[in-house]
Amino acid sequence: MNKYTQAAAILLAGALVSTTASAGALDNLKNSADNAVNGASNTHNAAGGSALLSQLTTGSLNLGNVNSVAGVLGYCQKQGFTEGPVDRVKSQLMGKLGGDQNAQNDADYQKGLSGVLNSKQGHGYSLTGMKAEVGKRACRLIANKAASSFLGG
Repeated sequence: MNKYTQAAAILLAGALVSTTASAGALDNLKNSADNAVNGASNTHNAAGGSALLSQLTTGSLNLGNVNSVAGVLGYCQKQGFTEGPVDRVKSQLMGKLGGDQNAQNDADYQKGLSGVLNSKQGHGYSLTGMKAEVGKRACRLIANKAASSFLGG
C-alpha cells in the first residue's frame, strides 16, 4: 500500500468507528470537553489573583471605573479585608457615585461587590478565594490605586 492508500484506509476506519460509537461514549466525550473548558476558565480565574497582585504591585493595572472599584472595596469590607485605607477610600468613592442608592443600580458596582474588579483594558480580576493576607494586601493596593486614580490623592 502506498501512503495515500494507507491514509485513506485510516480515515475510513476512523469514520466507521465514529459512526458506530454509542451515544453514551459521545456524551462522555462532550462532558470531558466541557469539563476541560470549564477547568481552563476556573484556572484563569484562580490565576487572576496572582496576576492582579503583580499588576497592582508594579503599577501597570489601570482601574476600570469608580463603580467597579467601589464595589470591590465593598467586597473587601464584607470579607474583613479592610486593612489600610479601604474604608476611607470606599466612602469617598461612594460620595462620587452619589451614594448607595445610585451605586446599587449599577452593574459594575454589583459585579465589584461579588469580588470582580474590572480594568480599563477590559479584564476582570477575581478576588474570590484569596486567603486573608493576600486579600488584605490586594484590597489595600486597590484602595491606594483608587485614591490616586479617582480621588487625586
